[in-house]
Amino acid sequence: MPVTTLLVDDDRGVREVGKRLPEGGGKDRMSADTEHLPIQILLADDHSIVRQGLKALLERVGFKVVGEASDGRQAIRLAQDLHPDVAVLDLAMPSVNGLEAAREILKVSPRTRTILLTMST
Repeated sequence: MPVTTLLVDDDRGVREVGKRLPEGGGKDRMSADTEHLPIQILLADDHSIVRQGLKALLERVGFKVVGEASDGRQAIRLAQDLHPDVAVLDLAMPSVNGLEAAREILKVSPRTRTILLTMST
């Protein structure tokens, strides 16, 4: 099975952040490349069990969770202080929803990319 490399192009240039390695049963898994700095992630969700699960999954494959927020307002403050590479935001959060938080995060940390999660259909 071929090995797929995950590349990121950001202010630090194009860099390799992980490889998809073949594993038994035809499944793939992501393995972080330890030669490069891990991508720093901010998690924001009002359900702590969701944050814990996402954090465990992300850290298992080599990403670094640098902050956790339980609402949009807290996510904005953390993004301003931490300047993470990526902010993973729940769409429906108290005080400030994920979409509004994403807009504000772009203002206070322009290099931070955002991913919005929702259970809504």
